[in-house]
Amino acid sequence: MVYTLLVNVKVKPERTDSVRTLLAKASSVYTQDKGTLSWFVMQSAKTPTEFAIVERYESKADLQTHIKNPFYAEFGKTVGPWLDGELNIQHFEEISRL
Repeated sequence: MVYTLLVNVKVKPERTDSVRTLLAKASSVYTQDKGTLSWFVMQSAKTPTEFAIVERYESKADLQTHIKNPFYAEFGKTVGPWLDGELNIQHFEEISRL
């Protein structure tokens, strides 16, 4: 069953461009991980400091591959101070595909 994370991120206004660039890089890195089906990043059209990430994995176990990627620690260390509040992470199991 496909395991999906929906992550909502709000960043400090002066870091919006930096986060956008880093998230684009993260998507390129993480989509290469074994078990990662997709890693989509979106920026709010209404509130540019808000981003959403949809991470899709073949299984929940594949999330560990993502966490073990060396870029994961680098990403967290870099983006952490740029956040405006806590990450909102929701975990889902897909019911169906179109």
